[in-house]
Amino acid sequence: MCTRCGAIIEVPARQLSSALEHAMAGSSFALSERAGLTLRGLCPACQDIVQDLGDATDPRPPRRRDPAQRRR
Repeated sequence: MCTRCGAIIEVPARQLSSALEHAMAGSSFALSERAGLTLRGLCPACQDIVQDLGDATDPRPPRRRDPAQRRR
């Protein structure tokens, strides 16, 4: 899931199965068939936007401040 625009890219379960098996090794949990995994990051389009803005450290869009808070 893109943390900037919310785009979702599906990853086939077979590509993640060995990573899930490794993560679950040594635990007492058994995954259900409905188990899910959400990976967060930036989609290719947002990576380009952030790179163009020159600030890859904070992928979130800038927040506007309330003018009343500036006067304090």
